[in-house]
Amino acid sequence: MVVGSGLLAQALDCFAIRNDVLIFAAGVSDSVACTPADCSRELRRLSGYRNIESKLVYFSSCSVTDPEHAQSPYVLHKQAQEAFIHENFKHFLIIRLPTVVGSGGNERNLFNFFYQQLNQNRALTVRKEAERYLFDVSDLVTVVRRLLDFSNDRDVIDACWDNRVNILQIVEYMRRALHSDSSIQVIDGGSFPIVDNQRFIDAMGGELTEGKSAISILDKYIALRGNHEKSGE
Repeated sequence: MVVGSGLLAQALDCFAIRNDVLIFAAGVSDSVACTPADCSRELRRLSGYRNIESKLVYFSSCSVTDPEHAQSPYVLHKQAQEAFIHENFKHFLIIRLPTVVGSGGNERNLFNFFYQQLNQNRALTVRKEAERYLFDVSDLVTVVRRLLDFSNDRDVIDACWDNRVNILQIVEYMRRALHSDSSIQVIDGGSFPIVDNQRFIDAMGGELTEGKSAISILDKYIALRGNHEKSGE
């Protein structure tokens, strides 16, 4: 069973016919504009599945370990959701995802926002110490299947590759790829999630960790988005 209709839910629609797993992909998707109403809505929806015997798969965020965002409404909400799951679900797998890149999804997520701003030659401000891990949404089915087999009955796993990259590097690379004239203002500050991804890497195996660099992910979705725009989709 899959709950949700956004980017993650669409990527995992193959789980819809499974009765042993509940994929909850209906969480707050906007880490910038996370309102109390959004948080309450997600909690109410999640609460409705408290008594299930199926294993819950919930998507949290690697941002819960980012010191700069420790007190942000989004991170506090994700932490509260994780605690709620520990207290109310018998069987669960909490997968903490980094920055997810894909075709579609919230226009305010990192890739979509940068693409839109740069493609329209708008100015951007970047914190020089900010870094992120990138995750290709097309890997999600394989990742979830592997982690369901690998994880404990009640588990939390940081699911990110070893591809941490500076935000300024992302912006500069995308600006060149898009031939953008956007001006970039660099200011002090920034941080990155402090992840422990060894169990994730072990679960995925060496053959599945190749080709996951931040640049390869950016190349893929810059090209895909450009093709969609050319075709008018």
